[in-house]
Amino acid sequence: MSPTGWPTAPLRRMAKIRAGAGFPIHLQGVSDDTYPFFKVNCLAQAGPDGVIRDTYDTVSRQTADLLGAAIIPAGSMVMAKIGAALNLGRIRVLSQDWCIDNNMLALPPRRDVDARYLFYALHDLEMETLVNPGAVPSLSERALRGYQLPQPPVEVQTRIADFLDRETAKIDGLVDAEKSLLRLLEERRSARVVTEVLGGYAQATGGDWLPPLPERWERGRIKSVAIGVTDGAHISPVTELGTHDF
Repeated sequence: MSPTGWPTAPLRRMAKIRAGAGFPIHLQGVSDDTYPFFKVNCLAQAGPDGVIRDTYDTVSRQTADLLGAAIIPAGSMVMAKIGAALNLGRIRVLSQDWCIDNNMLALPPRRDVDARYLFYALHDLEMETLVNPGAVPSLSERALRGYQLPQPPVEVQTRIADFLDRETAKIDGLVDAEKSLLRLLEERRSARVVTEVLGGYAQATGGDWLPPLPERWERGRIKSVAIGVTDGAHISPVTELGTHDF
């Protein structure tokens, strides 16, 4: 039993575990065929929601069959199984039916499992217990298949996933708001520097690159240094501002 009182189940009972296939370089670079072929470096190209939507390689069904590459259904989770990418612990979701390369594993959820719940649950994997030691880290598929995860009834899984979706959206909104605020602060900081330089009131903070401003510079109306046509069709050259060697 899990700490919550829910029964646990090995991962193999919650998801199928599908291996990828080799993808020879001479077959790569085709962008207009039927199935995207996902290489391990695409793990870093997912959106903020963990979904991979872009691809750079595609194959036909015939080529997939030739390579022995299974068609992994949309909504499946994918992860690295070897190399440095494994230590990052990235869990991603496929936006459509894909093939994957042999550096990865796919985890299509079983019918009695909410895919969103499985996605969140997989983020709780203790990767250090699943990685084979060695110069090149590799995933122990046996350990992964037997890894125990909480498995509440599917309706509870759905409620959990709904709650986590809402909370994640709130966090994403806060992050976006913070980024917007930082951009605004940077714009205002830049405007302040320009105002101080042109007004001659103060040196830009940390502006060792900027020489002292001439004391004779004064503030004035813009019409004293430029003549313009009000419809915006033409602006005449700026009149002489004075000389200063930067």
